Parts: sequence; C-alpha cells; structure tokens
Amino acid sequence: MLSGLKETHQKDDIKRIAGVKHVISTEVDLDNVKGVCKGTGRIQIRLNEGEEPEAIRQRYVNQGIVVQAFKNNPQKTSSFTSPIF
Repeated sequence: MLSGLKETHQKDDIKRIAGVKHVISTEVDLDNVKGVCKGTGRIQIRLNEGEEPEAIRQRYVNQGIVVQAFKNNPQKTSSFTSPIF
C-alpha cells in the first residue's frame, strides 16, 4: 500500500520509482470527479535475483511516499459458500 502520492502520480510513475524488472500490477486510486490521484495506490512486484525489498522501499521513501505492506483481512467474508457435502 502506498500513500502520500501526488495528484499528478499515475501508474507509470509508480512503476518507474520501483525500478524493478517485473511489475505484476499497479493501481492508483483516482478521484472520478477531478480525474486526479487521491494520494493512495498499490503495487505488486516480483523480485528477481539481486533485487532487495528494502532498497525498493527506500526509493519510495526518498520520493516522500509512505510504503506499507499489504495485509489480507482474514475475517473478510467471502461471497463463496463452503461445500455442503
């Protein structure tokens, strides 16, 4: 999870800052009325040999962006039901 993004940030900016070879996905939360970044977003990357997570995190911090690890909510209810049998 990224926060502290500027209104002008777009997906390509987030990818460029990461500086990694393999980006799985990026998302920028947009204000639909104004068409600008709300200040938050997400990036999912695959690390290759020689790429360190702390170095990538530091690149974002140097740009004034706060990085938080994504946490899946285990109590979130699913729309799927468990099997009856």
